[in-house]
Amino acid sequence: MTTNEFKMGMAILSGSGLLPNLEPETVKIWKELLADLDFKYFRQACIQICKDHVDFYPGTNIPALIRQQAKDIKSKEFKEKNSWDKTFERYKL
Repeated sequence: MTTNEFKMGMAILSGSGLLPNLEPETVKIWKELLADLDFKYFRQACIQICKDHVDFYPGTNIPALIRQQAKDIKSKEFKEKNSWDKTFERYKL
């Protein structure tokens, strides 16, 4: 994920009112923790978190929450693409 893509995700979270003003050092750490995520899943995770969460509790590990949400979205997408029903349909006569 590029720096601009990371900033877009942070803008989604900030725009929803979920994130307070973060210290620059915190932003750098979060970018390092999330840099290996594919932007597609990172963005979808940020949007889903904004839809599902009213606020964050003190001590919430937000990078881990984003990572888990991205993993769940990717897993769901994989299952949908590789379901037995779709595989069966391809070979149905």
